[in-house]
Amino acid sequence: MSPQTQVGAATRGPGRCATAPAAVGLDCIDQPACGAASALDMMRRALFDGPSVTEASADERADLVPLVALAAAHIEALQSHGLKKLPWRVAMFGRAHVTIDEMPVMLPRDPGSVRFVDLAAARRNERTALRTPPLPESRYGEPVDIYADVTTEASGALLLYANGVARRVYPYRTGSIWHMERPTGSTRPLQASHQ
Repeated sequence: MSPQTQVGAATRGPGRCATAPAAVGLDCIDQPACGAASALDMMRRALFDGPSVTEASADERADLVPLVALAAAHIEALQSHGLKKLPWRVAMFGRAHVTIDEMPVMLPRDPGSVRFVDLAAARRNERTALRTPPLPESRYGEPVDIYADVTTEASGALLLYANGVARRVYPYRTGSIWHMERPTGSTRPLQASHQ
C-alpha cells in the first residue's frame, strides 16, 4: 500500500476520499451518493490519480505535493462559488516558462540551466543565439495560453484544464500545453544541446 493510500485509508469515512491526503480533506467523488461528476470533480480526482502522477519518481511526486494542495483548495473555492468547470481553458500552478515558438535546451557544460532557441528566427535563416530567460514567477491558478509550451527548471508545475484534466509537469521537462489536455498528452525530458 502506497503512503498516499495509507494516509487516505486512515481518514476514510462516509464521504471521504481514500486517495486524497488528509491535509487536503477532499470529499469522495466516486461514490454513487455524490451524483454526476462535474469537470471540477474530475479535475480534483485527476490531481491524485491522473496519468501524470505515475510517470515520475516518488521524490518528484513529493516535490509537487504543495502545488497539489493549492490546486485542490483552488478547485474547492471555485466550487463554493457554484462553478462546475474552470472559467478559462487552462490554469497553471508553480514555476515554469510559458513560451511560444521557442525550443528549450540544456547545455552539456551547464546541465542545470535552461536556454531557449528562437525558432521563428531559425526559420528565417537568421543566426540564432541561445537566450537565457529570467527565472519565471510562481503562478497560483493563473490562466496561461493553451497554444504555448511549458518548460520547467528545478521545480515542477501543475496544469489544470477546463475539461477536468490535471497534468503534472515534473522538473526539467517540456511539452505543448494544448497537447497535454488530451488523454494521451505528456511531457518529454529536456534534451542537451551540442552548441
